[in-house]
Amino acid sequence: MKELFDSRSVIPSVEIGSHFSILEEQLGPHYSIENLLANHTIYPYYAMFPSRNRQQEIIQDVANDGEGLYARLGVVAERRDCCTIVGYMQLYHL
Repeated sequence: MKELFDSRSVIPSVEIGSHFSILEEQLGPHYSIENLLANHTIYPYYAMFPSRNRQQEIIQDVANDGEGLYARLGVVAERRDCCTIVGYMQLYHL
């Protein structure tokens, strides 16, 4: 985490993420915040629903600390337990 985000306190997310401005700096010129969001997260599944203005706010959210991100996406404030979901998906495909 220290190498990617220049901090040990950043909590990674397998869904969308945050602190992309720092990640963009660390990865170099071939990665932009928009590129990371569009090609390395699940954001494209949400992208068709928000307005252009809301999409810009979402980009600002992921560039920074991600506060308010899921509310902007319209995701209900609940505990998102991705590990349980992945576990169910693995069982389903057996």
